[in-house]
Amino acid sequence: MHQILSWAGVGRGPLSPEQTASLVERDRLTVFWPWLLRLSALFACASLGAGWGLQDVALVVVGWLNVAFTGALLVSAWLARRGRLLDARLVAAVAVTSIGLVGSYLVPDVHRGITLLPILSVVLVLPAVSRSRTIPVVGLAAAAGLVTPLLGALPKTLPPIQGALGMAYPWVILITITAIIVVAIVDYANEARDAQSRLVEAGRLRDRSNAERIAIIASRALHAQSTPEATAGLIADALLKLPVVEIAALFEPHGAGLRALAVRTDDLEFPIKVGDRLNPSRAEYLLGRAANGAWAEDWKPPRDPSDHTMRLTELGTKGCAYAPIMNQGEIVGLIVTSTTDASQAAHMIADLPAVREFAALAETILAPALVSRRNDAAVRERISTTIAAEAFRPVYQPLVDLDSGTTMGYEALTRFDDGSPPDQMFASALACGLGNELEIATLRVAIRSARTLPRGSWLSLNVSPGLMTEFSTLERLIAGATCLIVLEVTEHEEIDDYAAIREARARLGSATRLAVDDAGAGAANFRHLVELQPDFVKVDVSLVRGVDTDVRRQAVIVGLVHFAEAARCEVIAEGIESSAELAMVRKLGVHLGQGYLLGRPSPVEIWEDRGHQLRRGRDRPSSVLPVGAA
Repeated sequence: MHQILSWAGVGRGPLSPEQTASLVERDRLTVFWPWLLRLSALFACASLGAGWGLQDVALVVVGWLNVAFTGALLVSAWLARRGRLLDARLVAAVAVTSIGLVGSYLVPDVHRGITLLPILSVVLVLPAVSRSRTIPVVGLAAAAGLVTPLLGALPKTLPPIQGALGMAYPWVILITITAIIVVAIVDYANEARDAQSRLVEAGRLRDRSNAERIAIIASRALHAQSTPEATAGLIADALLKLPVVEIAALFEPHGAGLRALAVRTDDLEFPIKVGDRLNPSRAEYLLGRAANGAWAEDWKPPRDPSDHTMRLTELGTKGCAYAPIMNQGEIVGLIVTSTTDASQAAHMIADLPAVREFAALAETILAPALVSRRNDAAVRERISTTIAAEAFRPVYQPLVDLDSGTTMGYEALTRFDDGSPPDQMFASALACGLGNELEIATLRVAIRSARTLPRGSWLSLNVSPGLMTEFSTLERLIAGATCLIVLEVTEHEEIDDYAAIREARARLGSATRLAVDDAGAGAANFRHLVELQPDFVKVDVSLVRGVDTDVRRQAVIVGLVHFAEAARCEVIAEGIESSAELAMVRKLGVHLGQGYLLGRPSPVEIWEDRGHQLRRGRDRPSSVLPVGAA
């Protein structure tokens, strides 16, 4: 019965015209009411007309009773048309019993049939009333059943109605009661059968619609969403279509609380917007419960309510269902659904599997994006802190003339205080949008520290193609340099605008030189060498390693040396670590080199002290170090 009541919409808020029409159409008893109205109105007119014509007061009273009964049926029909089927049935039942009681007192012999009226009242009410209201109605009907025979036995104050009309009145009531009872019983049986069928079909449709919605969301998610909020919005839209859901929201843990990713409502003013955070105590409670899986509960305002929980209470929230979004055993999100319908709040637990299904979908299409964004935020925070605190230091590796052993210059490299590999740190900074900031910070410190390097040596700086095109920024950076600057552009990175780099180099003037780093290793092959017209070509370490025993590497280096001679630039061999490699690159025509054999990357103090020692001893200014030196 409670299921029928829920289906019929009894106890719910105002219904739409479409819902009302559908409910009235499916309530079979309302089909009988127009005929009962016609019959009652016809009998009222006949009774009044006959009473006035025959000057019979009792007949006039009977006519007015039928007028009152017709009015009660009109009120009942109006209530049914508005979708208030329970109220309509109650008014009809009360009208039948009340009019019958009065008629039994005024008209003789009617009390024999009036005892059926309480039964009719119960039958009228049963198909739509809940268990909590059935017992009082049955009690009142039983009391009426005991009272009506007594009323019929009392002496009549009005003269009895004579003739066929007076005899027909009890039979009309009995026939009417019998017809209504039959219709009501059939209506009740059909309604119970159809309600069960509707429940089964609704379950099938719900399962199918859930699966269809999940499939649609998954297919849409295959196309990259711009943000996790967009993906969360798709899931919230689908959740809102569940039968009992009026509010659907997705949250992600943020700091010590929860932040809204998506909020969807069914024409309600929800106090939480995307990006808002829940009250810390409320977030702590939800995250604590979510650790044990999905759950549903009746809405109870927290002890320390916030603006949004107070607003939820004001909206009339009755029940909520929650489901955590997990990733490798960690809560990365939370689904929240709510309803303001008291009759539907009990169904939140029944529909919890559907919410779990959407949580499982979110774990597939949303959780990876949330984890990635959280990791990116952590990396960004770490790199921002590193930049702000200058938590890094420059080291310098010598570039040596292989024929004379003279140190010609130093390449500035960066070492991070937390031990992070430089290539990974710069790649992470680039990925999270802080590549330029980290590069500029490390170059600034390297140029500042290089002021104490031995005089006459150049300073080689690794510069990305993107920074090369930012002429004003680069010009400010090298303005404080006290030595010749060599800008190394790596071949591993693609260059979209060679002309812009050539223009930047020309504007920087004669105090700078250009080098192409990692020649022979990158995807651009030799295009950098042709387009950039560098002053130096640095042979990648992969070609130098083992060059003394590999004729293919030797052939590539010979080709680079030949190119350099034609282009009037110098070749620098990187990564020289053995005497055999040093001897071979010299034999192949390379005059400049760099590597652990010639000098390890070291703090500026090492090269500053060595420069002072060379000047005091008036030796040839060579800084060539043996393998294993600092």
